[in-house]
Amino acid sequence: MGRQKVKNSNGVGRLTVTLAPGQREMLEAIAGENQVSLAFVTRKMLSDFINAHRNGRLRLSFAPAPKGK
Repeated sequence: MGRQKVKNSNGVGRLTVTLAPGQREMLEAIAGENQVSLAFVTRKMLSDFINAHRNGRLRLSFAPAPKGK
């Protein structure tokens, strides 16, 4: 089954993720401490993650997906 790419009228993509236990609460706490929205924290986090990977400061090693996935 393929993944559906959803974009709004401005061409901005939407992504849905499932978080591990406690992750949402931690992100909400970070947002509250900084008086910003959960969406802002998430976008900032993703931007920093992508930039770190792009600039060679972060290299991830993923195990191959199990067959049939």
